[in-house]
Amino acid sequence: MHFSGDTSTIKFFVGATWILDTVHVVFMCHMLYYYLITNYGVPTSLEHDVWSFPASLLVNLFVVITVQCFFVHKIYYLCRPRVKWLVITPIILLLLTHFAFGMETVVLLLVNGEASAIKQIRFYAATPFVATLVLAEVLTTTSLCVLLYDSGNRSAFSR
Repeated sequence: MHFSGDTSTIKFFVGATWILDTVHVVFMCHMLYYYLITNYGVPTSLEHDVWSFPASLLVNLFVVITVQCFFVHKIYYLCRPRVKWLVITPIILLLLTHFAFGMETVVLLLVNGEASAIKQIRFYAATPFVATLVLAEVLTTTSLCVLLYDSGNRSAFSR
């Protein structure tokens, strides 16, 4: 399919997102194969993390950050000039915090290498990792909904 209205930047962004998402799925399939096929019936294999688990978290972190940055970019250009920085600054700060907690989680999982590490890092790395993403996505969604609602006032169609 060819979309002549899309710029080459958007096409590159979509292609890169597809590739990164495919790599994420490959890592998850490797992890499932390792635990469910290779080590079938070996409960002690569940005590150790396979390398593809933290690697899939890392790739997924990059996918989420790039997609959220795309939405922040769209919000920036759709907002009124007086409020655009007020709207996107909290989202950017939450995304940077999410990235930092995500990198911390991945590094701690790689360094420790045991499944019990998830229990140990749950409160100071994994929970804030997820919580900051939820907050960023709520702010992004709310901003986009408000912008969509406000753009309806300038629409050619009546409500």
